[in-house]
Amino acid sequence: MYKSITISAQLLALADRLGFGKICNEENANKRYRHFTARTQLYAMMVAQLPE
Repeated sequence: MYKSITISAQLLALADRLGFGKICNEENANKRYRHFTARTQLYAMMVAQLPE
């Protein structure tokens, strides 16, 4: 069976989860969002920049 990985999955794989979490904790990035974490906000901004 052929397996493929999407471009968005490749982009999200570049953002290291532990490193990104460490930076967010150092900068208190999650304190201002009510419903979104900083990582979820990153996902939304990455998807918004994809061409149609």
